[in-house]
Amino acid sequence: MKRSKLLLLLCAILCFNGIFGAGCSDPDKHNHSFIDVSAQAATCIEKGYIAHQKCESCDKIFIDGEEVTEEDILVPIDPDNHANLSDVDGEVATCSETGVQAHKKCLDCEKLFIDGEEVTEEDIIIPIDYNNHTNLHDVAGKVATCSESGVYAHQKCDDCGKYYIDSQELSADDVIIPINPDNHTDLRQVSGLPATCIQEGVLAHEVCDDCGKYYINGEEVDASQVILPIAPGNHLNLRDVAEIPATCSEPGVYAHKICDDCGTHFIDGAPVGANAIIMPTNPDNHTSLRDIVGVSATCYEDGIHAHQFCDDCDKYYIDGQEVNESDIIINKGHDFGDDSLVCSVCDAYKALYECDYYVVDDTNKYDFVATSIGTHHWTDDKEEFLISLSNERMTFATQTNAATVMNIDSEWIISLEGNPGSTSNTFTRFKLGQGDEPYIGRFLLIFDLRASGEVAVDRLGARVVDEQAIDVFKDNQSLLLGRNANEENNSERKLEADTIYRFIYVMETTDPEQIVQIFVCAEPSTITLFNLHYIELDHTYDIVDGKLLYFGPAEESVISKDDVCELENIPALEPTCISEGHMAHQRCVYCGTYYLDGNKVRKKDVILSIDPNNHVSELRDVPAKDVTCYEYGHIAHQRCDDCDAYIVDGEIVSEEDVFITTLLDHDFSKNPLECANCNAYKTLYNGEYYVVDELNRYDFITTSRGLLHESYPKTEYFDSIINERMTFATQKGDKNETTVANNGTEWVINLKGSGTRNSFTRFAVGTDEGAYVGRFLLIFDVSCAEDNIEISRLGARVVDEGANDIFKDNQSKLIGTHSNEENNSSRKFEANTKYRFIYVMETTAENQMIQMYVCAQQSSITLSNLHFIPLDDKVNDADGKLMYFGPATDSIVSLEACAHEWTHDGYCYRCGEEV
Repeated sequence: MKRSKLLLLLCAILCFNGIFGAGCSDPDKHNHSFIDVSAQAATCIEKGYIAHQKCESCDKIFIDGEEVTEEDILVPIDPDNHANLSDVDGEVATCSETGVQAHKKCLDCEKLFIDGEEVTEEDIIIPIDYNNHTNLHDVAGKVATCSESGVYAHQKCDDCGKYYIDSQELSADDVIIPINPDNHTDLRQVSGLPATCIQEGVLAHEVCDDCGKYYINGEEVDASQVILPIAPGNHLNLRDVAEIPATCSEPGVYAHKICDDCGTHFIDGAPVGANAIIMPTNPDNHTSLRDIVGVSATCYEDGIHAHQFCDDCDKYYIDGQEVNESDIIINKGHDFGDDSLVCSVCDAYKALYECDYYVVDDTNKYDFVATSIGTHHWTDDKEEFLISLSNERMTFATQTNAATVMNIDSEWIISLEGNPGSTSNTFTRFKLGQGDEPYIGRFLLIFDLRASGEVAVDRLGARVVDEQAIDVFKDNQSLLLGRNANEENNSERKLEADTIYRFIYVMETTDPEQIVQIFVCAEPSTITLFNLHYIELDHTYDIVDGKLLYFGPAEESVISKDDVCELENIPALEPTCISEGHMAHQRCVYCGTYYLDGNKVRKKDVILSIDPNNHVSELRDVPAKDVTCYEYGHIAHQRCDDCDAYIVDGEIVSEEDVFITTLLDHDFSKNPLECANCNAYKTLYNGEYYVVDELNRYDFITTSRGLLHESYPKTEYFDSIINERMTFATQKGDKNETTVANNGTEWVINLKGSGTRNSFTRFAVGTDEGAYVGRFLLIFDVSCAEDNIEISRLGARVVDEGANDIFKDNQSKLIGTHSNEENNSSRKFEANTKYRFIYVMETTAENQMIQMYVCAQQSSITLSNLHFIPLDDKVNDADGKLMYFGPATDSIVSLEACAHEWTHDGYCYRCGEEV
């Protein structure tokens, strides 16, 4: 209000000046036009003004004709003049909220008044009236039951939460009616159920679904008292089972009843066990008896008697009588009569070897079948024929110079050509065995031959040879027959026309690549080989040989044990730690029969077992050796170089008794980075330490192709490097003048010539089990015998099988003066200083390998201490990062002392710290 009146006053003054101002600039010429302005009383917030006049033209103010200022007409604020008083109704106090007295409030200054007296807000507050419940509501009563408490009818104030009965205040507990255990509002009737053989019954009873109590005739009982126990004799589901007769192979079942509930069986109303209903098998009740027609036996196939066979019990019957399976067999077999050696039915006969007879018949006869390559080959193309013999066992090929070969009806016909008096050579070969499996062991070899006419023999017989057709056992095999100076050297040896000659050998193969070679070297003629027999033997001797047991007319080859015996005296032989001995005995030169004190015995009867305490060689003293962090130790002992026995205090002990196989742990207690027990140390990578010791060190082993290879061609060396992991080869480099020496642990490269010479040593990481593909640490040392040698290129990279860099710019540059590499002209070797390289590298394919560059002035440079440590981590960009190069003694760096080398991803390779 005060502000509004002041604005009116100012407007009036301005209007007065606006109307009279121009005319009043000259007081003598102006006449004021007055308007009366009534007085305005001052209020509690606004000033007032007294009654006055104002010129409508010039806005000047006058009182009683005298001009005054605006300050002269203003009346000061009157704090007691409240022009805008408003009535405020009172509010009654309740049980939860305060009340307020009726009062007036000035809308201008917001002061409060009661009966004209100014008061504060606290003065008008009426305190809470705890007895004034304005929101009191009725709560109906609820009866207590056996499971829930009840409540009395009462009133509750929604404001203060108090309870009242008959206007008397109560606590919450006072209105609760306790649970009434006898008031069951949900009492349910349960019908009775009789007990059976498998299920309990139940008495008729009541159960309260609220409190779970049980009642019989109004009396409370336990839950167990309403249960009727199982009644074993109450079988509600009895079922009749008909009899099933027993057969020869299946038991039957007696007629009985069975309870489908409990499974009890009943016979004549009495319970019985499950076995009591089983009817034993009836061996005479054959429901599947089948007649089998008899078959006569032959020399090679068994026959059978006519009989009956039961398909159920697999029994045999002849004339109604049960017999064994063997009783129905008419055994196959040759008819040798009483002590006859020749079959009366077929051409089978018995061959004698070591006092045993071996039947020679069609079961061990093999046809002369040509290989898939052909019947014969020339001397200079025998390799492919020898291969075919290895792959196609029991097939034949003949090496010929002046001869032809035909294969007709399982016979091998060799026509020896040439001039009369000359000798032609042929060698027929085959490998023993079946399918893919060669036969290795002792065997009898028997074959026949005949000549087209009388012919002088140069070399005739058989031997075991290797895959190059060279004699395997040499002097241990019988000489061949004939007049050749290296063989029997019998100038009288001739083959008669149309006479069948028989060879009987005992032979042995010891290697899957060995084959049998039949020599036919004679004057021009046609010689036919046939009736080849090969009989496996189940025993071997200490000395492998090829013994000719018989040669002569075929009809005279069948010899009785009693017809021939030529004994030789065999002196006693003492057994040793590595070989058996034998007692003094005699042995038949022809059949190999053993005799002891004039009596026939088996070989095992004369053999003396190996004596483990009889050491032929002088025992070697082995001093004790302490165990280390990476090498086993052993106690002092003796060693026999023959049988490899370990001996302590004269007693043979096991290897476990000698060796100490628990390695020492590395001791990093004194120096956390270097072992106190050995030369192991820790290297740093990606924030972790990796132990570098003998367990991850690899020797510089030469590949099977050798130490060195030429610049071209080098494929065969690369193949050996890839196939023989962790073996090494060096490319000679410039002018092929580099030489390399390998002492197992070091690789010494001699760079020869003027200027800079290059060499590239390569190896593939991994083991015999396969390539290592992944991330790894590569550590190796380099030293130089000469001083101040300038380096051109030195270091390592991952390359492919063509020696091309795999990762190119992602791998660290090599060290040295080379323009494509570090290009550091001051890089030189100090003599006899060991420098260490530490790389983190990665291979991504199996055919990748490591190439070490050694390019420097003429000098001798040694690579040593190669370590390879697989890592688990991977990065997106495979590379070969040089983490350290410098003196080996300075390579051991702690996390705190790490000289950071940042990757492209912004962290240190060595310790893993981020930029």
